[in-house]
Amino acid sequence: MPNPVLLLLTVWEVAGHFCGVTPEWEAEQQRDFKQSRRFTPAPAFSRRSTLGPFRIQAHYLDMTALPASNVSFIQQRVIPSVIRWYGNALRVYNLKENWKLNQPKCSSFAIVPSEHRNPGLPNTDFVLYVYAVNEPTKNYIARGGFCALDGNSLTNPIAGTLGYNAAFYVGLTPEQEIMTARHEIAHALAFSPSLWPFFHQPDGSLYTDYLLNDSARGHSITLLTFPKTLARARTAFDCSSMQGIELENQGAGGTSGSHWEKRLMANDFMVGTLLIDMLYSDVTLALFEDSGWYTVNYDYTTPTTWGHGKGCDFVNLNCVSGGVTKFSEWCTAADNNNDCSSTNTIKASCNYITFPETLPSHYQYFGNPNDGGMETYMDYCPYAVPFSDGDCKNRGYATTWYSVTSYGEKVCDTCMCFTGTTVKAGRKNSGAVHALCYDVACSGTIATVTVGTTSIACPAAGGRLTNIKGFTGYLDCPPYFELCGTRPCINGCWGAGKCINGVCQCDDGYSGVDCSTICHSSCRKCTGTGNTMCSACYSGGVLNTATGTCPSCDVSCATCSGPAANQCSTCGSNAYLNHGVCQCEEDFTRSWDSTTCEPCDDEECEDDRKELRGRKSRRTSHL
Repeated sequence: MPNPVLLLLTVWEVAGHFCGVTPEWEAEQQRDFKQSRRFTPAPAFSRRSTLGPFRIQAHYLDMTALPASNVSFIQQRVIPSVIRWYGNALRVYNLKENWKLNQPKCSSFAIVPSEHRNPGLPNTDFVLYVYAVNEPTKNYIARGGFCALDGNSLTNPIAGTLGYNAAFYVGLTPEQEIMTARHEIAHALAFSPSLWPFFHQPDGSLYTDYLLNDSARGHSITLLTFPKTLARARTAFDCSSMQGIELENQGAGGTSGSHWEKRLMANDFMVGTLLIDMLYSDVTLALFEDSGWYTVNYDYTTPTTWGHGKGCDFVNLNCVSGGVTKFSEWCTAADNNNDCSSTNTIKASCNYITFPETLPSHYQYFGNPNDGGMETYMDYCPYAVPFSDGDCKNRGYATTWYSVTSYGEKVCDTCMCFTGTTVKAGRKNSGAVHALCYDVACSGTIATVTVGTTSIACPAAGGRLTNIKGFTGYLDCPPYFELCGTRPCINGCWGAGKCINGVCQCDDGYSGVDCSTICHSSCRKCTGTGNTMCSACYSGGVLNTATGTCPSCDVSCATCSGPAANQCSTCGSNAYLNHGVCQCEEDFTRSWDSTTCEPCDDEECEDDRKELRGRKSRRTSHL
């Protein structure tokens, strides 16, 4: 079975040093920023009057602190996928001219190349300077921030940095590498206390009262109140009286005040700790829209799942009171050993422990003042922490532990986590509750779980299944929404698809369960990267199922079964299909490049008419 103690230590150690956006580091960035502006003010760029995809370009500086394999993966897969995601999710008024940065450096580690000052870079709205250092005495994995703003009235960020700390950038899954890069770039684009004073309202004026200092649950809190962000949060939690979204109050300078409060936004990519099964929420991207710099395509976001629809009590009250909780997000000592993660995708264990010292009074939720959840970022609220080898989709730190023989379990892309006492018939059933991985099929409002070879429908509202053929014991089903509704997607769909209810819908040119397969340029969808591995073609091409290829049609065809001019399947305007050939209708003739049928005068088209009448006569005689 998985080792909960080992996992808790692993996750705790990683969580302790995620983001390096400290006030001291931001102050350093600001000094560089202000000093550079004194030397050579940032250009006032002219921008287009219509919105276009946000164009980020990465420039790699010294990366030698990291192993070559890490550098290759970052440069070839991680950063391109993150740039693709931001390009899909955000729209801006694109720069008309070359992007230029008239300053000598973007940070202490990021020297601006001379060609970035003149002639600059075409087709670019933002440049990200990426570097790596080795700082074992500084407790962070990566850090990000902006270093220059547009000199015009919009003040968009135009340059920023992403710095990796090789001392702690180890043991991450691909999903966590993607999250790290998306997280740090967000600090450079919008999610930064240093950028919020530049956010402007629709009328062009700056926001002033966007931070609200308040108190709740016995201690001081700080709320972020930008309107679009708050509206999305109110909907997510079903709390119309919500005054703002709490910012993190733990973690000293590295996390406090510059991330979402983890107790409230536990699996969002902008909390201050590294996660398993994180999501990229509409609440966070709404903050980008509040800036006045971006519009957001929310199809590339995921609605918040943690505390979804739980109401104002979830937002405002203690997670546990008198040792009891009414919310499934929290756990107590009674369910300490076997549980599922909040997304019901990973086997987990409640991180309830007894500390050697008494907890602060406002974090004492149990009879013993030393008891609570082991994570400070969660305000000591106990919750189910995923096992490193417990992922039902097998995306974890280690190969998933499961048993076909004893429990009929399965690990797969569509598998989910359940709890129960289920054991195969004929084997001893101790009645102990354990976490289990089973395949789930979603259709309409019905979630069907397959236990071994037995398929059975779960109650829509959730409930207990008994009398499962071939098994003894029971299995507890979460509600349909939790099994089949909104949940994170594998690897964030590599920035090349939309995450719909936990399933990646890949953009054209990408395929695979996580959109990680980059298709050959001739394929719209594919099973691999070669030109004979197409599974769907772009408009105009008809898939040759025998060869797995997508033909390039002759210019005269609208769609085709092959590349020749007599292999057209359909024709464009003012043309008809004659034995696989697209021919122009009467009073039309081929354009100079043969791509369209254009009107012609009597003299030009007389020969065409004669030929057309002859063809139509021959067609009629064959009917």
